[in-house]
Amino acid sequence: MLKNKSRNSKHGLANKLTPVRIRLEKFLLDHSEGRLKNKSDQDKLNEAIMLMEATIAQIDDILC
Repeated sequence: MLKNKSRNSKHGLANKLTPVRIRLEKFLLDHSEGRLKNKSDQDKLNEAIMLMEATIAQIDDILC
């Protein structure tokens, strides 16, 4: 019974973190496919920082 409860909580957490993962993967995909090519390094850094801050806030909301 305890094993099943643990599995369900892991699935629930994974489901809540899926939107975070999608945003991060989209950023990496945009970077690798050159969609951020015409942006300056500072623009890329600012976008990454905003994404990380939003991600941290969302994870804090999920875990607290």
